[in-house]
Amino acid sequence: MSAVPFLKRSWLFGGSTRLDVEPCCWLTFCQHRDAEEALAAFGSSDSNVHHNEEFPEPFDIEDNPDNSQSCFKRWKPKIWALFDDPFSSKAAKVIAFLSLFFILLSITAFCLETHQSFQTLENRTELVIDGNHTEEVTYYEIVTEPALTLVEGVCVVWFIFEFLVRFTCCSNILVFVKNILNIIDFVAILPFFLEVGLSGKALGFLRVLRFVRILRIFKLMRHMVGIRVLVYTLKASVPEFCLLAVLFGIGILIFSTLEFYAERVHGDPEDPTLAAHTNFKNIPISFWWAVVTMTTLGYGDMYPETCSGMVIGALCALAGVRSYSESNVPLIESQPKSDYETLEVKTGS
Repeated sequence: MSAVPFLKRSWLFGGSTRLDVEPCCWLTFCQHRDAEEALAAFGSSDSNVHHNEEFPEPFDIEDNPDNSQSCFKRWKPKIWALFDDPFSSKAAKVIAFLSLFFILLSITAFCLETHQSFQTLENRTELVIDGNHTEEVTYYEIVTEPALTLVEGVCVVWFIFEFLVRFTCCSNILVFVKNILNIIDFVAILPFFLEVGLSGKALGFLRVLRFVRILRIFKLMRHMVGIRVLVYTLKASVPEFCLLAVLFGIGILIFSTLEFYAERVHGDPEDPTLAAHTNFKNIPISFWWAVVTMTTLGYGDMYPETCSGMVIGALCALAGVRSYSESNVPLIESQPKSDYETLEVKTGS
C-alpha cells in the first residue's frame, strides 16, 4: 500500500507547504496525484468497475442473504457483467468476441451492399390513378443481394438480444438510456425495421438512413480498451487542440488573403476582376487552398500561377509544417501510452 496518501494527510494536518517538502518527495507526491486524477477520470466510464453508474449499490449482494432475494435479482449482476464487462469471466470474453464478430460482419455487409456485384436492377410497375384516368408507371429499383439482407437480419437479431439483456439487467434505467453508446445501439437497428415494416415511396428516404448503421463501429469502445483510452486522451487534450485550431485558423486567414492579392499582381489590366488567369476568384475559396497547403496535402485542384503567388504558397507550406512541430501535438501523441497503463491498473487486466 502506498504511503503517499498517509503523507498527504500528515502534511495537511501539520499545515506544511510546498517549501517544507523535499524535492524528491514532492515529485513522488505529484506523480501520485496525477495518477489519482487519471484513475478518477476513467472511473466514470469504466465498465469493469463493479459498482458503476449503471450498476450501483442498490443490488446489495453482500448485505442481503440469497434467500431474501428473487432468483432474477441474484442473477441480474452476473448477467450484467457477462454483457458489459469482458474481463469478468471467460464466458464474458466469449460474449464480447461474439459481439465484435457481429459488429464487423454487419459493417462488412453494409459496405458490400454498395458494390455493383451485390446489386440487381429490377423493373417495377405501379398504377397511378388520376381521377378517371389510370396510368401504369414503370420505374427501376436497385435490389440488394438477399444473402446480405439475411446477414444483416442475423446481426440485428443479436444486437437486439444484447440490447434487451443489458436494458433488463441494468439497475438505473435513466442512466442507461442517457448513455451515448446505448443510444447508438438503438439508433443503429432502426433502419432495418423501417425498411422491413414500410414500403412505397417512403423507402426512398428511409434507405438514405442506412448510413447510421456505420455508427455500430462505436460499439467497439465497449470491448476495446485502446479505443476508450483514445477517447479519453482526446477529451483531455481539448485545450491543446483548440490552440492548434487557432494557430491554423490565423495562418489560413493570412495566407489565403495574401495569395488572393498576390495572384492579382500579374492580372490582365483589361480584366476588371483581375482573376481570369487564376483559380483564386475570392478569399473564401482561397481558404480551401490554404487548408490543403498548410496540412501538406496538396491536392492540386488549386495552385498559384504567378511568381508572387508561388512565393506565398511556399511560405504557407513552411508555416503549416512549423505550426505542427511547434504545437502540443507531439505531447498529445505520447499521452495515450500513459493513459493505457493507467487504465490497465484500473481494470486489473
